[in-house]
Amino acid sequence: SRRGGRGRQQAARGPSAVGAAAGGVASSLTSLAPSFRRAYRSLKGYFSSELEALILAITRPTPEASPLEEMQPLLTEFARKGAHEDAEFVGALLSKLSRKLTERSPFTKLKVVLALHRLTSKLELPVLRPLAQFYLDVRRAQDPKRANARFFSDQNLVADPAATADEQRLMRFSRAYMRYVHARFEAVDRSGSPLPHMRAA
Repeated sequence: SRRGGRGRQQAARGPSAVGAAAGGVASSLTSLAPSFRRAYRSLKGYFSSELEALILAITRPTPEASPLEEMQPLLTEFARKGAHEDAEFVGALLSKLSRKLTERSPFTKLKVVLALHRLTSKLELPVLRPLAQFYLDVRRAQDPKRANARFFSDQNLVADPAATADEQRLMRFSRAYMRYVHARFEAVDRSGSPLPHMRAA
């Protein structure tokens, strides 16, 4: 048969012919690798700038709460299959939010905590649990870009001595709020479900 003849022809070619063909494919892939790397770097840079813009939007140093709609692209990205297990994506998000806590504005600090709370409140449990584990691991690590201070350090929620009375009250609230959000992450990691709800708006 035609199929049998083709099989006999391929067998007759022997290992050397197959090895040569494989070598040709490998050579082609090697020549394409620089293009793939350039495309990956371009895509990574685009993603990083998009994430940066989103975090800037949801942590603006203004007294108005950031609307949930501004976080929707982030929630959608987490809902995408596998995104919550993507260490690069989650690591970039958490490190950027942690660094926002180091800014002076008490409104920015509070909005970082609100963003974390919304993640624990709006994400489905199968997505939330890997995020909780990642968050708790990150909190035990040090940030090389911030003189090795710990990520999400409580020290970032201590009011500046020069802060106004209103700012000091806001910082006390933010510290208590952060403890609550941290407890939610711990509860998810430990038992698979968050604490009883104080739902994030």
